[in-house]
Amino acid sequence: MTETITAGPRTWCPVELAQALTGAGYRVTPQRVAVYRYLLHSADHPTAEEIYRGVRAQFPMISPATVYNTLDLLVSLGLVAELGVDGPSKRYDGNPTPHLNLHCTRCGRIVDVPEPRLKALGREAAARAGFAVRAWRHVASGLCPECQAAGDAPPREGAGRSEPTD
Repeated sequence: MTETITAGPRTWCPVELAQALTGAGYRVTPQRVAVYRYLLHSADHPTAEEIYRGVRAQFPMISPATVYNTLDLLVSLGLVAELGVDGPSKRYDGNPTPHLNLHCTRCGRIVDVPEPRLKALGREAAARAGFAVRAWRHVASGLCPECQAAGDAPPREGAGRSEPTD
């Protein structure tokens, strides 16, 4: 368990996963490590179903329930983020550092954009409100450059559509 994986601007080592799990009273299982590793290697913010299909190649007997439960656990430990974007399925982000997720409401694509000012801005806002922040989620919705160039093409199935919010 000495592999190191780079997720966004931060490098994670499975030892950190083991410490987070055991520190919260959970066992480190090969399936949990595989789900976490899949997320860290993924740049496209997969759904639980996509993670299940990807991990099943290594663990043919893994169940969808194991993947969903592992994702819930990883989210509760703050190791991954559950993205609240439009669409029929939740999407997951393995990049734990504060960054902006740009979500295309037409094609469903999500792009990570590092923004160093987000953490300071969030801290300042939380301090003014007396709020203890446990997780960071910054999502902006709109149209990606490709969809802007495509003009009035209909949204892809399951990408969702939402009205802009200010």
